[in-house]
Amino acid sequence: MEKQLSSNNPRILHLISSIRFHGAERVMSELCKYASGYMPFAAVISPDSEVADVFIQEIGNDQTTEKQVFYIPCTSKFSAGALKELVQIIRKEKISIVHSHGYKSDFYAFLAKILPPKSIKLVATNHNWTGLAPTEKIYQWIDCKILRFFDGLIAVSDSVKQLMVESGIPSTRIEVIKNGVDVMDPSFSISRQEALHKIGLESNSLVIGNVARISFEKGNDLLLKAFSLLTENFPELRLVLVGDGPEYDNLTALAKTLMVDDKVLFLGNRSDARSLYKGFDVFVLPSRNEGLPMALLEAMAAEIPVVATRVGGVPKVIQDGVNGLLAQPENVADLAHKIEQILRDENSGTHLAQAGRNLVLTDYSSMAMVNNYAEFYHKIVEKDTRAITAN
Repeated sequence: MEKQLSSNNPRILHLISSIRFHGAERVMSELCKYASGYMPFAAVISPDSEVADVFIQEIGNDQTTEKQVFYIPCTSKFSAGALKELVQIIRKEKISIVHSHGYKSDFYAFLAKILPPKSIKLVATNHNWTGLAPTEKIYQWIDCKILRFFDGLIAVSDSVKQLMVESGIPSTRIEVIKNGVDVMDPSFSISRQEALHKIGLESNSLVIGNVARISFEKGNDLLLKAFSLLTENFPELRLVLVGDGPEYDNLTALAKTLMVDDKVLFLGNRSDARSLYKGFDVFVLPSRNEGLPMALLEAMAAEIPVVATRVGGVPKVIQDGVNGLLAQPENVADLAHKIEQILRDENSGTHLAQAGRNLVLTDYSSMAMVNNYAEFYHKIVEKDTRAITAN
């Protein structure tokens, strides 16, 4: 993570509060790993140090990396001690911009701005507002109020930007920067056999895979129901679910009710998720609500055929029948039908997968994303410089 940067480059502290490693965390990792035109730091507010350790492994294992990734312990919804430690990091590292990712980190960044040094700038990326569960609606409302005080706001897709505008944030204050993936990551090119070994399956297995938080908006229950329909014609079929979340117990119970629990592998959170895609015959994203999902881009980068629901920013990425298949949201029968199309026609799946990888290479690379963010950071800093000069 050691960068050849001048002292004039902005010093960016990426802030997240999480106990998993995907989505927003993956974007943070890419922004730190390939930083260009700014000096990156990362801070993880979490009950344990696991995610911070993963960041160090992802970005690099040298001493410089370890000094630039900070773990801030927090076992409650809010911790004054965590806030104090965050402010100390900002002061010590002379941070120019705190870039937060998610409800809780937005809140901590906002409080850190109130305390000295007040010269820091705040930037937030909205990876998605689900707004489906009652608690999520409350968090979204609070987040909306807080984000009005930020210096820069980013949405990962036009659909997420529209959600923010509908919540009262002026459109002119929001910039859309698409997520990006490191297509050349070696994890995307491991052998199918090695990926299946990591998953715990035989080399002749037929596999549907999903990498996502196990929550209502991700539609894991819809995928499970579609899978149960498919097992009638594909008795050897297996479903691999990578992730964890509030619906985990309900989902395992549903698997038993549908009598497919012996065919479903719940792998939980995996820091090596990128190396598992190659073990899938088809990647399925059955979401009820989405921004621009990193897992979708990663599956395409791994050259795996994808089926996804027509929600949020997904139709901007997937052109039905060209680089993937789109199913209607909440429609289990349609989801099962689209998955079956790929399972029955290997050649078609191969063409979809190749087109998907090509799209990610041209339009959703990590370098394009990093350069767009670097430009954005410099705009925030220059805006302040112009104001001082004018006065």
